[in-house]
Amino acid sequence: MAQQAETLGEADDHPGPDGAGLRRRAILGAMTALAMPWMARAQGPGLLPGTAGAAPAIAARIAALLDQQWDHLQWVARSVQEFWPPQNVEELRFILETSHNNAPHIIWIGVATVEDGKVLAAVRGLLEGVDVRQRPWFAIGTQRDGAVDVHDALLMQVALQRDTSQGMLRLIDFVSPIRDARGAIVAMIGSHILWDWVVTLIQREQRQARAGIALVSAAGEVLLAPAGVPLARILAAPLLPVPQRADVPSFGWRIAVLREA
Repeated sequence: MAQQAETLGEADDHPGPDGAGLRRRAILGAMTALAMPWMARAQGPGLLPGTAGAAPAIAARIAALLDQQWDHLQWVARSVQEFWPPQNVEELRFILETSHNNAPHIIWIGVATVEDGKVLAAVRGLLEGVDVRQRPWFAIGTQRDGAVDVHDALLMQVALQRDTSQGMLRLIDFVSPIRDARGAIVAMIGSHILWDWVVTLIQREQRQARAGIALVSAAGEVLLAPAGVPLARILAAPLLPVPQRADVPSFGWRIAVLREA
């Protein structure tokens, strides 16, 4: 919590005009208060790396880290909700940028409005003004909380000017609706998390378990597989659900822990 408060405090170094400065300090105060339950979960005891080394422990660790990403988005969403509608785009962007300082593996956080389907504000201004109505996270966010499984990030690839020689940028998404004072959904906030972050988690678990780990989607697609392991062996192995919390939109992932044959 101390690190979070310090980061939030740094953002107040340039308060701007008196009215804007007071409003910004109010935002920082609200975000600090709302961060407490998120930080408590993020820093909770959880399962230590390597505990038992069994498949259930591995699945639980992966689930806990996914749940933390959702808790982070909920902290940001509640901060946005607290000051909705924002006075201007800069104020909304300030909230997003402040929250993003603590999540480097989240490549983008943005708010899109239901009325026109365009990104109103986003971290670093990326995709602001772009129509995202065709993106799955937008469609989900007009109705409910949700998660979008790994996919190619076509818009972000262009926005970041990422050369195709670097490979296609891949992401997973969390999204949460933003409601007005009457409870109507007027916007949604989306969080784009690097797929490479997931790959790194699985690789770390493989090293600790000294076993291959395959990640399988809810639809039965093998998303990640150890090098050289035949697909048939993965599909024949016992699959264990990644047990995300009941209040978190689930990706429905399952894992297979493959010991040496």
